[in-house]
Amino acid sequence: MKKIKIGAFALATLLSLGCFASCNLGGDSSSPLGNSQGETTKTWATNFKGIITETGNDGYVYKNYYINKNNWILGENVVLGTYSDGRARDYLRFLDCNNRSLFGPRVRYEDFVCRFTVIMNDIELAEAGASFGLSFNRKTLYSYANDCAGVLFVKSDMGTAVRATQGVLDKAKSGSIWLQYEEENAVDLWAEKNAKYDFMIVKSGDTAQLYFAKAGDTEGMKILRATLSGVSGEGYVAMSGIMGVNFNLDNFGVWDLNEADDFGDYTTNGSVGISDGKAVIGRGGSLLSSKAEGDVSVSYDLKVTAGNSFALTLDKEQICFTADGKITGSKGLSLVSSASVDFSVFAQGATVRLRRMDGRIYVDVIGKDGYYTQAVFDGASQQSSVGLTAGEDASLIVSTVSSISLTKTVDIPTKDYDPNVDLDPMRPKDISFNDYYGVNE
Repeated sequence: MKKIKIGAFALATLLSLGCFASCNLGGDSSSPLGNSQGETTKTWATNFKGIITETGNDGYVYKNYYINKNNWILGENVVLGTYSDGRARDYLRFLDCNNRSLFGPRVRYEDFVCRFTVIMNDIELAEAGASFGLSFNRKTLYSYANDCAGVLFVKSDMGTAVRATQGVLDKAKSGSIWLQYEEENAVDLWAEKNAKYDFMIVKSGDTAQLYFAKAGDTEGMKILRATLSGVSGEGYVAMSGIMGVNFNLDNFGVWDLNEADDFGDYTTNGSVGISDGKAVIGRGGSLLSSKAEGDVSVSYDLKVTAGNSFALTLDKEQICFTADGKITGSKGLSLVSSASVDFSVFAQGATVRLRRMDGRIYVDVIGKDGYYTQAVFDGASQQSSVGLTAGEDASLIVSTVSSISLTKTVDIPTKDYDPNVDLDPMRPKDISFNDYYGVNE
C-alpha cells in the first residue's frame, strides 16, 4: 500500500476524521473481583507473564498466558501472546486497532500514575495517522478515546507527534497537536523496529504530566515532555490504539494517588492524636513519613478546624499555607510558578498533594466542586521525609494520607492463575451483566 506524506494541518484533519462517538456501555465497577493482578483494589498492574496450566482431555498439559477478564477489559483485536516453552511472548498484542481496541483495569480513578512499556513491532506497515496512547476520565469501559481526556502518540512522515484528545497540551503551538518531532530531544517511536519505550503519565487534579523515553534511557525519563491541563474528573483508565496501528504492550500498571495508608506507618511529633481512622494535629504538631522518600506523591485529605496556617515539610524545607492565600517556600526553594489559594476551602475539606519529581516540587490543592490550584518550586532535596505540620494556633483533621512512589520504572510481579482467587472469566460468579460490562442502570 502506498504511503501518503502528511503535514501538520493534514495530520490534524485526518485525526479529526477519526473522532469517536460514545458507546452506550458505561458504569462504575469500582471493586474488581479477585485481586489477581494488583496489590490493592485500586492498584492494578501486570507484566503479562502470568500462566494458566490445564490438563486436556487427551492427558497432555497445556500452558497459556493468562489474565483475569473480570479484572481487566480487553477490547477488539487485543490478545495475549501465544505461549511457547522455547520463545517468550509475554506481552499484549494490539492488532490492526480500531475504535474498540483498548486495555485497562475495571476500576475508576481520579488521580493516578500510569506506567507502561510499548514494543514497536510494526514500523514498516504503519500508515500516517496510526496512533496509540492513554485515555482517562472514561465515563464507560468502552468509551472511545476522543470522548475522553488523554493523549495519542501519532505517526507522521516527519516523526512522532502527540495529540491531546481533550484538555490543553502546553507544547501545542495551536489546536491540540504537539509537533514533538520538532523538539531537540524528540523521540521517534516509529524509527526502530522492535524498540522498547517506557512511558509514565501522572494525573493530579487538573493536570497530567507526560514522561517517555527509549527503555533504559534513565536521563531521558527525567525530562518532563509535556503537561496536559483542563483534565479534572474521574473515570476509567485505558490504553488504546486507533487507525490500524499495531504494537505490543510489554507491561502496564495504574497506581491510585489517593490509596489510603495506615496511620501506623507514620511517626508523630507534638500534639497529634490518632483514633477512628483519623489524625488530629494541633498547635505545631506533625505527622511524618517514617522513611526518607525519593520521587514521591504524598496526599493529605484534611480539614482546618482552627487557626490560619499549616505547612508541608521535607526535612528542613517547608511549604507554608497561610490565611492570606499565599503558598510560600522556605529558604532553598525557588518559586517556579506561583499560585494563591482560597484558604476557606480547607475549612470545607480539601486534598493537599505534594509531588516531588527530579528535584522539582508540585503542590496541588484539590477542593470540592472542581476547585484546583497549583504552585511549583525548584531546589528540593532528592531524599527526605515528607510531613504535615499544623501552625502554632491551628488544628487539622486528616482523614487519609497517601504515599505513592513516582519512580519512573518499577518491577511488576508475575501473577499466575490461582483457582482459589481467580474466577472463570467466561462464567463470572456473583456479578451482574451490568457490572461485568460496566453498564449504568
